[in-house]
Amino acid sequence: MVFRGLKTWLPSDVRKQLAVKGKLIDLYERWSYEPIVVQSLVDLDVIQKANKKFTNKTFTFLDKDGETLALRTELTQPIAKAIAGRAQELEFPLKLYYNASVYRYKGSSTDESREIQQVGIEYIGAKATENYSDFEVIQLLLDSANELNLEDFQISITETKIWNKLYEALGKEIADKAYNYLLNGDFLSFEKLSDEYKILKSIYSPDLLMKSNSELVEILEKELGIDLADFKNLVSISDKIKFIPYECPDLELYTGIHFKVLIKDEGNHIAMGGRYDKLYESFGEDLPAIGFAFYVPRLISALANLNLLDQITESSQKVELKDSSKSWAEIYEEAKGQFKEGKKVLICKK
Repeated sequence: MVFRGLKTWLPSDVRKQLAVKGKLIDLYERWSYEPIVVQSLVDLDVIQKANKKFTNKTFTFLDKDGETLALRTELTQPIAKAIAGRAQELEFPLKLYYNASVYRYKGSSTDESREIQQVGIEYIGAKATENYSDFEVIQLLLDSANELNLEDFQISITETKIWNKLYEALGKEIADKAYNYLLNGDFLSFEKLSDEYKILKSIYSPDLLMKSNSELVEILEKELGIDLADFKNLVSISDKIKFIPYECPDLELYTGIHFKVLIKDEGNHIAMGGRYDKLYESFGEDLPAIGFAFYVPRLISALANLNLLDQITESSQKVELKDSSKSWAEIYEEAKGQFKEGKKVLICKK
């Protein structure tokens, strides 16, 4: 029986996954990030602090003591709980990377996968302007795309200050309505609402779509009365970064910048992340943090569509050792010689 959304990967697919993940991991190692292994089973309180859109997609289990456990839906939250619990023995800022899967009961409308491989990083213990932490993470995201030979990509980015100000100015009922219209792509209803509440025109209108990043920052600073000077410097580091003020980050999690990596003609984003300075407080430690994750199946699909996988998954030459007149010791010595030259070996009889 084959269960929907679950898949066993065969060698050809696994080779692609290993090559792509290896490229990213090598990059993060060069940037001095350290590996972490995250438990698959977590307490429900960890799930409840995860991105709210995944809380109804959780696999839960009862153990023999009657306690409810769950498969992780995200990696940031279980990492936060683990690091907060051992903060006294760690040195901050702490830079981590992971290579693991998350599990969700229901897939998206375009991807029914229930197990999703991710490669990502966490930068813990530095505020947005400390050690250039926001700059480093965005640069690392740009370098990740370049490492995989991606060219036609965009990092869409926003700042939670925008929605926080709108909630303050409009109140929860109206701001919720505006937020949900944009979250669901109902721009027509949003525009009708913005005719009544003019402040909403500062984040979305047809006239804003062609504005540059710096122009959009100036408009928002003027119309909303917020300071986006640091954000303006951040979005200027690459022409691959596009400020999207009407994006809708999870305001219960994110506290600063929020971003996605998009590839032209690909439906879903291939990576997402942001700053979440309040998350660790919920686990008992005051530690600012920022991070991102690449969704490996989406990334590999995009690379395949762009004919980039062959450049990444170059395989070494395979040598067949067939001389059955030789002893095992002789065959093995010959194989070791091929290994030293970086070649694969297939031992078989003539």
